[in-house]
This record gives sequence, C-alpha cells and structure tokens, in this order.
Amino acid sequence: MDLVSRASKLSNELESLRNQADKMQYEHNYQLNKMNKEAESLKQRLRDQTNSNENLEQELNDVQKRKMEQEISWKEERAELERQLNDLKHNLSKLQNDNEESVKKLNVVTENYKEAYKDNELILRDFDEFKRHQGQILSQKDSEINSLRSETY
Repeated sequence: MDLVSRASKLSNELESLRNQADKMQYEHNYQLNKMNKEAESLKQRLRDQTNSNENLEQELNDVQKRKMEQEISWKEERAELERQLNDLKHNLSKLQNDNEESVKKLNVVTENYKEAYKDNELILRDFDEFKRHQGQILSQKDSEINSLRSETY
C-alpha cells in the first residue's frame, strides 16, 4: 500500500477514534453530569433529612421537657393530695374520738336523766302521799274543828 492510502486509512482510523473518543467523552460527561445531579439531589435530601432530624430532635426535646414538667406538676399535685388526705384522716380520727366522747357524755346524760326521772317519780309519789296525808290531816282537823264547833254551839 502506498503511503497516501495508508495515511488516508490512518486518518480515517484517527477520525473514527476521535469520533469514538468524542462519543465516549460525551457519554462520560453525560454520565458525570447525571451523577453530579444525583449527588446534588442526595445532598439536598441529606440536608432536608438533617433539618427534619433536627426538627424532630427539637420536638423530642420539647416533648421530654413537657413530660418532665408534667411529672413535676403531677408529683406536686400528688403530694398536695396526699397531704390533704392525711389531714382528712387526722380530722376523721379526731371526729371519731369526739364522737366517742359525745356518745359517752350522752350515755352519762341519759343515765342522769333516767335517775332524775326516777327521782322525780319518787318525789311525785311522795308528794301525792304527802298531799293525801295532808288531806287526811286537814280532814281530821276539819272534823275536830267541826266537832269543837258543834260542842260550842
């Protein structure tokens, strides 16, 4: 082969290789660009996820803070309710003791009333006896006076 045809062939092969290289460069750039876009998309998703995580962490911290505040409030309220319950138990015990004392006093008063009632019945009976006896004495004196009157007339 002659030089010109060989140079032409080599030139064609070189052109073909350049075309293949350009095509490969284009494909490589396309793939690189595609990967860069995917990488940028992944970076954005990572930033969004990081922001979301930060927001979730803040929400979690807020919830934990409210939970602790509620626990403190609940414990304070429970302590107050237990104090009130103890006060009520103490007051109930005091009322029960007062009630027992009142029942004892009522029993004493009832016994005293019964004794006074019996004494009153005895006094009334004695008074009736006294009135009957006095009536007899008066009747006897009236008889004696009448007898004396009749003797003097």
